[in-house]
Amino acid sequence: MIKKILIKFLFVLSVLFLISCTPDEMQITLYTSDIDSVRDGETVDLPVKISFSMPGDDKNNDLEKARNIAKNYLPLDTKFSISKGQYSQFFIVDTTLPFQSKNIGNRQIGGFLYLPKSEKQNQGQIKLIFNDDVVKEIDSLLRNLNFMLSLNLPPKTYKLRIISDSKEMVEINSYSAWISKKPHVEQVTSLKRREEVELIFKGGSSSIYSQIPIFIDINKK
Repeated sequence: MIKKILIKFLFVLSVLFLISCTPDEMQITLYTSDIDSVRDGETVDLPVKISFSMPGDDKNNDLEKARNIAKNYLPLDTKFSISKGQYSQFFIVDTTLPFQSKNIGNRQIGGFLYLPKSEKQNQGQIKLIFNDDVVKEIDSLLRNLNFMLSLNLPPKTYKLRIISDSKEMVEINSYSAWISKKPHVEQVTSLKRREEVELIFKGGSSSIYSQIPIFIDINKK
């Protein structure tokens, strides 16, 4: 009886550990002038902050080992921080992902893609794409390090902060997002210069964004 209880406890603990390898949150900052640059053919590196948490102690220093794996797939100036809470370990990654109008490279973990609407120059769509092959490669390396480590995407929560530094009015059309602590099936947000908005997208299993990339439509007036 005790053995069965112990097995169940270890199973639940393993599941919790695996869940913790899904990023808790991904924070992204986008300026409207970045959209103009990408539309003109440039590639812009958008700042991204990714937060993980892991229950319990990291006695085998696995997070440091995971950092050494992750840094091979991220820009050289990426910053990693590992801290300890009362009951959990926290792993924070400050990095950048490319924002461009062409598909992401074969060795990039992901990036933001701008898709212009051919009939209207000032309208387009922005979506976040992950490279499944690279994600699987990282996941395999982590599992070889510790069978309970993995990389599960998408994150539980996306926070997309959009700041207008354009003279023109910018309209942002978002879908299934939270804005100002309220859920919206579809919402058009108009930004004047120096205004900003934070869009929150849920990536959990009950969300549409567990199946498709997050995206927004942009219209510059």
